[in-house]
Amino acid sequence: MAAQDELITFSILGQEFRVRAPRDHRDRVARVAADIEARVREHKQHGAASDLRAVVMAAYEIAYALDEIGADKHESGKAENALRQTDKAMDQLIARLDQEIAPEKG
Repeated sequence: MAAQDELITFSILGQEFRVRAPRDHRDRVARVAADIEARVREHKQHGAASDLRAVVMAAYEIAYALDEIGADKHESGKAENALRQTDKAMDQLIARLDQEIAPEKG
């Protein structure tokens, strides 16, 4: 355990959980736990048959959102790569045009 890590306690549906995290992540852990709690309670209000089902559905929503972020980053990376390739091609074209247009030395 790193010197600044600590066990941070949070609860969901009345059950306590502990995670090891840096001290300065205490607020983040609280926000994440509150988000999970809210999602689980929402599923329970909309008829989830059990706590387990509500927790699994909340976990699915979170995982799906993370997957979308990853897909967006992947697409963004592909777009950046395409822009770099286009920029390189434009530089090569400009260099060729400069050679063709430049007066011959001699």
